Order: sequence, then structure tokens, then C-alpha cells
Amino acid sequence: MSNQQNDEELKGVCDEAARLFKVLSNPVRLEILCHILSSREVCVKNLTEFLGRRQANVSQHLAILRNTGIIDFTRKENNVCYFLKNKNLVNVLMEFKSVVEKNRVINRAVAEKFAEG
Repeated sequence: MSNQQNDEELKGVCDEAARLFKVLSNPVRLEILCHILSSREVCVKNLTEFLGRRQANVSQHLAILRNTGIIDFTRKENNVCYFLKNKNLVNVLMEFKSVVEKNRVINRAVAEKFAEG
């Protein structure tokens, strides 16, 4: 493979990663993903209650996540339930959640130390 082909492939990967990060940059979509991650599968009704949002709003976010291939759904009786489709993304989200939690602990410790003077 030539350098130009490598550069084009890298650009394509970066463009795709940027689109994914744009989808993930919305706090509501991250909350949805974290809730699905902790429950493995969540029905729309439970998500609307958890988020405290209207079903139409939650459904819009779910459609964006579904259209990017991040989640998929199953029907159970009268309920539509969502699950994470991409197993690699599950691992990334779990790692990201761990990093954020550790960072919050560090920030609290620094703030407490700073408050002590």
C-alpha cells in the first residue's frame, strides 16, 4: 500500500470516528447508552421514565443511535426494547465510563485539598 493510500485510509477512519464522536457527544444519548449498558436491554417506557423526557424526544435520540448502528431493538409484546449492537463499542463505553468515574474522584480530591487551603 502506498503512502497516499495509507493517508486516505487514515482520513476515512478519522472521518468515521468524528461522526461517531458527534453522535456520542450528546448528553442524552450518552445517558441512554449508559443506561442500556448497565441493564443490557431497556424498553422505551423505562428510558422515558429514567430520563424524565417525553417519548417523542427519547425516540428521536434512539433513532439516531440506531441509524448509526450503535443500538438495535427487539419487540417484546407491546414494548420496544433496545440493546447495544456493537460489542466493541460496549468495551469502549465501559472503559470510558471507568475513566470518567476515576476522573471525578480525582477532581473531588483536588477540590477538597484546595478547599482546605
